[in-house]
Amino acid sequence: MEQDEILIALEGRKSMDELISELNLSRKELRRRLKPLLNSGLIKTDGKHYWQVQEKKTSKINYAAIIMVIGCIFLGFYLRSYHISYPVIGYHNWKETHYLTEARNFARDGFFRYGFFVAAWDYPSLDSDPSGVHSDTLPTISILVSIAFMLFGYRLWIARLIGILLNTATIPLIYLIVRNIFKREDIAVVSAFLMAINPLLVFFSHNVQLINVGIFCALMSLYLFLLWRDSDKGRDLVLSAVFFALAGLTKYPFMAVAAPMLFMFPFKRLKTMRKNLIPYAISVVILLSIPAWIYYSSVVIMKEYKTTATAKIAPNRPDQILTEKFWKITESYLDDSFTLPGVWFAVIGLLAVLFSYLVDRKPTIRIRFIVGSIFAILSLVLITTGKLMGHVYYYYVIAPFIVIFMAYFIIKMADLAGRLRIEGKGIGGASLIIAIILTAMLVPASQEASSRQFNTQFYGLDVAGKYIKEHKSPGERVMHSSHQAYGLLWHADMKGTRGIPPTIEGIKFAEENLNASWLFIYNWDFGILQDERWSYIKENYRLVQIGFIQRGDGSQPVYFLLRKGGSFDESRLNDMLAGKTVKSRDYEMTNGIITMRYINLEE
Repeated sequence: MEQDEILIALEGRKSMDELISELNLSRKELRRRLKPLLNSGLIKTDGKHYWQVQEKKTSKINYAAIIMVIGCIFLGFYLRSYHISYPVIGYHNWKETHYLTEARNFARDGFFRYGFFVAAWDYPSLDSDPSGVHSDTLPTISILVSIAFMLFGYRLWIARLIGILLNTATIPLIYLIVRNIFKREDIAVVSAFLMAINPLLVFFSHNVQLINVGIFCALMSLYLFLLWRDSDKGRDLVLSAVFFALAGLTKYPFMAVAAPMLFMFPFKRLKTMRKNLIPYAISVVILLSIPAWIYYSSVVIMKEYKTTATAKIAPNRPDQILTEKFWKITESYLDDSFTLPGVWFAVIGLLAVLFSYLVDRKPTIRIRFIVGSIFAILSLVLITTGKLMGHVYYYYVIAPFIVIFMAYFIIKMADLAGRLRIEGKGIGGASLIIAIILTAMLVPASQEASSRQFNTQFYGLDVAGKYIKEHKSPGERVMHSSHQAYGLLWHADMKGTRGIPPTIEGIKFAEENLNASWLFIYNWDFGILQDERWSYIKENYRLVQIGFIQRGDGSQPVYFLLRKGGSFDESRLNDMLAGKTVKSRDYEMTNGIITMRYINLEE
């Protein structure tokens, strides 16, 4: 064991038992290694505790590492800020509309209109409270964005900037966490770089969602826990509990970070807990906020507003893990989240850590962290199986663990290259070269994965939404095609139903009880033209806007926007459009421009 590792362990006051546990040495061996440090004046002891003499600290600031991490931060922010002001028409715009409309309603109605930070979205189902009130986790991102709206107006860039900044902050956090656990700058720096370019984080950081608050709070809690583990300062423990509670309240799956924390927990410290009980008591009280909110949201709010719970702590279709469908979707989502080469890097890196344990048989903090991370990943997969099949952003919870495994693999391969000998001589710079090559291998795949997500767009939601906003009457609502058409509601600044009602009776109910007088049909819902609802729609609604994409000599409709009153005969569509002005809207892809054309039949 190197002197530096003992000095790092002694950055805070430690007892002999704590050092034995952390460094995995016998008492006799530890005393032998501490003796020269005591004689040289690098550490001191009062007979019970040992600590490092700060003014004689031998560890130096690694300016090269700091510069590289700062570069990673700027790179990460640059990648994440792409499309910061882009319309709400992208991949998973349903979830973005969820929190954007909650924030807009908070800004207009206040935080306590329906209860204590109880949110209302803009797409209640027909049998729900028409206000959009629902049972959910603590809407932290909606609260933050609503404050920004109050200060700067309803601008998309300011709403997205909050998530981008929080997500970017995870880059230095992962560096600090890895450096503390693995005691190596190189693994920490590579982890920071991989965090910066990770396609899952790059794309969804600009998507207004709870996950960006959740991942920041979870990693902050883990880092503060590590500080407390080293220093035994009550302040660090309390702050770790604060951020853990915020992570759990924001999105329940982020409580998975508790697994590695429990595996690294210094349980021997509990024997002396009575001497400093206050931080422990405060932390427990803070953590009780999680079950308190769950009861308030899932019992009190559900009972008062007769709504359903949108977030639960319960297994979600774990049986699906045995199906072929699950694994096909998982492969696709892993490719989008970490790239397939990155996943293999992570798997091999994980196996390398476990192999080192089998060789050394020493349960170091590194091993405990890895085992805890495995437990967290398995728990997430088993509890949220159903969610993982339809929501790629659920991989946010395990993203930091996967990134660390990837970085460990890269540096271990670099270490191996550094030990290679040709005629007894080492190969100069081999370690650095291998580290650069392996890291560079992930860059094009990561860029391709993030581009796939940025290029998944649903044209026209902003155009149709703007038209509705300019022509609507107070209190009107819109029925729309659900799925990824929810962005329409943000741009229309209007509440809507949760999809087009499946029956004529449902449509009439929405018209009579909710004042739903607009109908937005996107291309995946064009089958409606073949069912019984269409006869009612075309006799009671008129076409006011159509969007289409030019394909060769013809055109392909993208959506129909209709308004109650009048009628619509699709067989006369060409006659209706004749002589009308054709307008266009350009959409930016990472590889070029896509143009959608549209016609307003009523200006």
